[in-house]
Amino acid sequence: MDVLIARTSNTRHLKLLEVVRLHLLGEAQGDPDKVMQTLGPDPVYKVWGAPERMNMRGSAQVDAYYRHRFGVNRLFVEFDPDRIVVDDDTVVTDLRMRYLARGAAIAAPDAYPVGGVDVEHDDDVYLISGRLLVIWPFDGEGRLGGEEAYTVIDDVRRLTPEEVADSIPAEVLATYS
Repeated sequence: MDVLIARTSNTRHLKLLEVVRLHLLGEAQGDPDKVMQTLGPDPVYKVWGAPERMNMRGSAQVDAYYRHRFGVNRLFVEFDPDRIVVDDDTVVTDLRMRYLARGAAIAAPDAYPVGGVDVEHDDDVYLISGRLLVIWPFDGEGRLGGEEAYTVIDDVRRLTPEEVADSIPAEVLATYS
């Protein structure tokens, strides 16, 4: 995304790309305040194929979702964009994602996007990877109006403790010890 930002001359497009970058950074860092500062006053989230609870409207619902998700479900998340499309009102990102989650977070039948995984121990760490396409609508002031997302998971596997250490950057791993 930084390469596209560096070569973008349209000021509106540049602002939208920077907002999406900040939002993704907040998600990767598990920082709900950073995520929420990118959103307009009445964000709408639609996650296709997910349980209805993943479809949210309003700052209160979205904030509660992120605070719960960052507090319980994910140890580390990484996004690697393949394509980014931007116009005056929308950014579309097509990216690879991978994240680590505890077994307890993915064992519940309604855990999205990989619920119902048969785990040996709740504290085991699993690598989940796949594709994520997000349509990011913006309001006239350059704030996110929410997300419309499509997710496809292509791998879920338990990691050994050595693989966990190798999968998380050292500066991030230090916060989980």
